[in-house]
Amino acid sequence: MEVVQELQRERDHLLLLHEALGEVDRATTLDERLRLFVESIRRIGFGRVTITLRDSELNATTIVAAGLSEDELRHLRERAAPGSLWRSRLAEMDRFRISNSWYLPGRDPWVVREFGDAIRSTLSPALDPDWSPHDLLLVPLRTAQG
Repeated sequence: MEVVQELQRERDHLLLLHEALGEVDRATTLDERLRLFVESIRRIGFGRVTITLRDSELNATTIVAAGLSEDELRHLRERAAPGSLWRSRLAEMDRFRISNSWYLPGRDPWVVREFGDAIRSTLSPALDPDWSPHDLLLVPLRTAQG
């Protein structure tokens, strides 16, 4: 029964993402498309979602989020880490790589040091040793040119 429920949940997530792609096709601006993406990702179970567009130097040019308060979003935009810091971080993150993404465990000392000033989770710390509300999932999206 549990397997069936998991399959149904996965099916529902795929349906939500499929519907979002249709909405994105109809959107007329990049900002509208990004907002549709973050809202869709949030609906499949992520409490807070952020998409940050970066220039060739990895400096933030656009930040779109779902699940953040206006104050949290303002804080995120005002304190966006510079590209030089991101280049340094990326050079150190290989041990966290999963396929083309990075899963950063919120209890890891390096993650705490590098990302400790990020917006804090409002969720209670979990007893689960494999998950913390401070965990981060970074998924890079690249242009066709890389």
